[in-house]
Amino acid sequence: MKNTCKLLAFFTLLFLGPFALAQTTDLVKTTKKKPDIDLGIKAGLNFSNYSGTPANYKPTFQYGVFSAIRKGKAGLQLEVLFNQENTAIYHYNKMAYLRVPLLFDYKIYHNLLLQVGPQLSYSLSKDTYFPYGIDYPPYISGVIGLEKRTETKFLFGLRYASSITTAYSFNYYDAVGNIIGKSTGLNNSFEIYVGYQFL
Repeated sequence: MKNTCKLLAFFTLLFLGPFALAQTTDLVKTTKKKPDIDLGIKAGLNFSNYSGTPANYKPTFQYGVFSAIRKGKAGLQLEVLFNQENTAIYHYNKMAYLRVPLLFDYKIYHNLLLQVGPQLSYSLSKDTYFPYGIDYPPYISGVIGLEKRTETKFLFGLRYASSITTAYSFNYYDAVGNIIGKSTGLNNSFEIYVGYQFL
């Protein structure tokens, strides 16, 4: 619980970074155009699956907030998202996750953005079904997606994420409790969402 609170506090400070940068920029007189600051909320469906398990891309709900700093066609966007994922590692289960993507975006056509970058996923729940438990360590994914923004400040997006570090692992034991093997796997997910931009 303490580690989770510390992690949330860290992400809160990280999330407020663009606003601190904006306040600093306001104190400096310059003739150059200032960066645009975005703040908003988003929600949607997440379809995920773990490698080595039956493909069960069952939808789960995802929601969160985003903050971004943009200048011209380019920008940097940070999000804090909460979601649940269906797993099928020996049994079906729902795991709660905190996800933090940090994405570079580029306006490729009107208000259509291409977004790419890393995403940190941190498990907020445990699975103890397997005799000695299945471990869901924090893992890093590569993310790519498209986001469409409207004049009314609503946005719509489609995103794909694939883990590049281990998303789950568990050990095999013999009859007396000695480790005789280990299994690991990755995570792949698709996301569709809508959002609203306050700033």
